[in-house]
Amino acid sequence: MPPARRYDAWLGGKDNLAADRHSADTIEDAFPTIKQAARENRKWMRRAVRCLSEHDIRQFLDIGVGLPDPPNVHDIAQHIHPNTRVHYIDNDPLVGVHAEALLTDGPDGHTTFTTGDLRDPDTILHDAAQRLDFTQPIGLLIIAVLHFLPDTDHPHQLVARLVQELAPGSYLALTHATLDPLPPAQAHRLRDLAASGNHGALHPRTRDQVTAFFSGLDLAKPGLAYTNDWHPHLEPHPDPNLMHDHTATHAGLARKPR
Repeated sequence: MPPARRYDAWLGGKDNLAADRHSADTIEDAFPTIKQAARENRKWMRRAVRCLSEHDIRQFLDIGVGLPDPPNVHDIAQHIHPNTRVHYIDNDPLVGVHAEALLTDGPDGHTTFTTGDLRDPDTILHDAAQRLDFTQPIGLLIIAVLHFLPDTDHPHQLVARLVQELAPGSYLALTHATLDPLPPAQAHRLRDLAASGNHGALHPRTRDQVTAFFSGLDLAKPGLAYTNDWHPHLEPHPDPNLMHDHTATHAGLARKPR
């Protein structure tokens, strides 16, 4: 079951089917704050893109973009720097259909989409190189994607391969589901749900395992944090009542040294 449509259901979107909503409801029964977690994950992405744009990043490669939910990466980045280039990638054909219809260029920037899979980084790099300048810094976004890959897919190596091709001064921004803050009984229930195979793959990772994705990079302050703890002051209306077990998502932004 494509995670993009289930995620769309949690965000209150309409680009999902009855089966997607049923799956979303089943997961919500085990993790009642999943809608909050999805919203906070989306807010984190927007804060990260604003931060990168304010650090003069004018190219973005967003892998696993999901269904459009404005403001999207290009909306934010091109508002700050109109000449920003944004290239989106997703492996769900439905995402591509909606991207073609809804993802529009800014007046001077350029927004593109291709179908691709994180498990095939060389193809991603080849396609992106036709649209982005890899001799200049790029903001690489891998938001709420890596927890769908099992260790047998070697996710750390996949990320390292992508980062290897980025110019110095580029950034990696990612979020990743975790069971770290959850009560043991709830964590056990979510593991069982994932193991059933009825709701797609899910491979939450620990803080140390997520930190390892940033190997060789300089993590920006405050380091790896839960989405709701990462510069919440940048939100116009932060929710002071959010707890770590409400979001259960690690987030980090790191720079490739020059």
